[in-house]
Amino acid sequence: MKTRIILFLLLTFFATGCAHWLEVDQLPPGSDDFLPSEVGLLIPAILEPIDVRENGEVLEPSQEFTRLVLQKIQRTHVFLEVSSAVESGQIKERKKAVKLELSLDASIDTNQATNLLKFSAICASLFILRPVLYLSDDFDVTAMLKAIRHDGAEKYYRGRFKGTINYRLFGAMQAEREAREEAIQKLLNSLMKQIMRDVNYFAMEEGV
Repeated sequence: MKTRIILFLLLTFFATGCAHWLEVDQLPPGSDDFLPSEVGLLIPAILEPIDVRENGEVLEPSQEFTRLVLQKIQRTHVFLEVSSAVESGQIKERKKAVKLELSLDASIDTNQATNLLKFSAICASLFILRPVLYLSDDFDVTAMLKAIRHDGAEKYYRGRFKGTINYRLFGAMQAEREAREEAIQKLLNSLMKQIMRDVNYFAMEEGV
């Protein structure tokens, strides 16, 4: 019986200690999911290597992330086919392809002084205050997509996601991971919708 009580207390301790949530302060326009365009073009698109930075440090984008971006672009149905730069050798009409350059610049500002005070209070209270006090980090991601037509014309699309990550004592890593995932989805949706509004530009129609 004592063992069950101790196990229950430990599970409760870690469950509440990992609690976390995200407060969104700024969403990019059109960040909800999108329907494919009804006007496709006979023009391919090539995604150049993605530039990802976090707190000024250059990060290597994962293959999973690159696939996600390619899938989002394909879902717009704006381009005939979409490929990464590495695999673009098989693309037909490669000379007419639109080059897409995506960059993500993220910053996570840990509120060190405030978090340290709260952590000290939690420890001093023998973790009694743990369910009441939470730690927080400011989260800010800016995405920019540059589209370059084969004639050299360029167009830029931007989006920004801002929020505050709130978490209990042991929830920091999971909170940051989920915040990144939500920010990426919202930002990519926004960028894709901006691309879909510019079909005439990619078709090189006059007056665009």
